[in-house]
Amino acid sequence: MQIAKAGIASITQHIRFGYGRGVLILVWTMLLPSSGALSDEIGPAPISLEKDEVMAFDDLVMRNANIKTNGHRLVIIVRGDLSIVGKARLYSFDEAQAEATLNPAESGGAGVPSFNPGPNTEGPSPGTRGRDGGVGGRGQDGSVRSDGVTPRPITLHVKGSAKGQLSIENVGASGVNGQPGGNGGVGGNGEQGGRAVPNTKRIFGARITMGCARGPGQGGNGGAGGAAGDGGPAGRPGNGGQIVVSIAGAVRRLSLTGFVQEFFVVARSEGGQPGRPGQPGSPGAGGIGGYGGRGATGCEGRENERRGSTGTAGTNGQIGAMAGPGRSGTISTVPETILVRELPKKTAD
Repeated sequence: MQIAKAGIASITQHIRFGYGRGVLILVWTMLLPSSGALSDEIGPAPISLEKDEVMAFDDLVMRNANIKTNGHRLVIIVRGDLSIVGKARLYSFDEAQAEATLNPAESGGAGVPSFNPGPNTEGPSPGTRGRDGGVGGRGQDGSVRSDGVTPRPITLHVKGSAKGQLSIENVGASGVNGQPGGNGGVGGNGEQGGRAVPNTKRIFGARITMGCARGPGQGGNGGAGGAAGDGGPAGRPGNGGQIVVSIAGAVRRLSLTGFVQEFFVVARSEGGQPGRPGQPGSPGAGGIGGYGGRGATGCEGRENERRGSTGTAGTNGQIGAMAGPGRSGTISTVPETILVRELPKKTAD
């Protein structure tokens, strides 16, 4: 196989559509050097393009050929006859594209400050209220949208006759799913209240405790949880690419029962599928409220009665923006009779 690159002086195409009569006229001219083409065979080993390619041949046999363009431009020029053995396929991207697995965006940090909520700590200064926990950090939003690719045209020009079955699928690439938003950070824990200060008095030389002079302290409140990050937007799909097939020679033969068509093309150029919008992260949980202060000699603790409140959960994030479907590309065939909805089970002998 030889790929004609700089050796091709020009390829000009003039396409005119007559919609009223359903007539399509396509004129193409090629200026090729004498050494710029040769007879060859493609297949069955698959071909995957890494850049735009122009392939030129005198005669070409495609034997169960598969050429994947990866969205690059593909032009095949056959100055003689085209013969397809088995089935040939020219296509842009794999049908079942692996969906990108995006890890969620970064979660928010835990609330600062955060304390040991008890119930067996000393808390702050005796008899004083515990400190409140800090608010959790907001989760990051999903990443910027990643769109699918619109493939460049796939073009086949044959000056001679054509025989066999050909599938051309110049379908747009699907958009990438939106990245999930990050989770909100958990709120900081409230501090346990300070231990009670006993009310001790000296009566007739004896020390007597009569309840609490201060405290036990109220437990600090838990900090609010961080807000959830929003999901990333869905990737927009690529549009369908253009398909042009032009056969100047015979595509059918004469039999005893009349003309039998020998060349068939099934062509698809629809747009790709949009990605799914990213889901929001989970809101952060509120921090734990600190226990009330512990008791002291002759002064009961109030660990549960004076416990601080649990922080409120963070706010919910939003789902990412949706994307619409891709647009279909154009399909042009000459003659029009070669374009069929599905390939026949067997090519005419």
